[in-house]
Amino acid sequence: MTKAQRAILNAFIEIRSKKDLENMTVVELCKKADVNKSTFYVYYQDIYELSSRIEDELVDSLIDAISIPGEVEVNVADFTMLLCQSFEAKKNLINIVFSGNRINVLPWKMEKAIKNMIYNIYPEYKDDLARNILHSYIIYGCYYTYMQYQDKDKELAIAMAAKLSEKLTASSDEKARALSGEADCPI
Repeated sequence: MTKAQRAILNAFIEIRSKKDLENMTVVELCKKADVNKSTFYVYYQDIYELSSRIEDELVDSLIDAISIPGEVEVNVADFTMLLCQSFEAKKNLINIVFSGNRINVLPWKMEKAIKNMIYNIYPEYKDDLARNILHSYIIYGCYYTYMQYQDKDKELAIAMAAKLSEKLTASSDEKARALSGEADCPI
């Protein structure tokens, strides 16, 4: 990353912490970063591309904090806790970059990235609708639970999200076995 890109990034975060993305301008950003508009346009098409790149980098760093992406298949409680802990580690930046009308973009991008990682390990799951629904539920549930309770009792929220994900997965696995004729359906 060049010095100019670093200045643009820092200026973006500073301005974004006070304004919605739609109210930011390239002129304002360049003035804060002390770079010319032409320098900005060398690297970015517009403010939205810059924002999207920052969002993607943040999602990548959150995913990197989850040690084993396939953990969602092996130990869903641990995966859920790691996911929540990754949110906790980056909560200040998340609350800036994904604020305003961008609040729902983070779980969507996380879902896409996590599912791609899972499909690389378990390609057969890509077309498994039940598993995809379960993964979506765990990812979105974890995110919204964490966001709702991050300033209250986050430890309890994380522990409950992990336990509920584990129970939901176990129940889903039992139902799948029952539907395939491997076991009696518990419902």
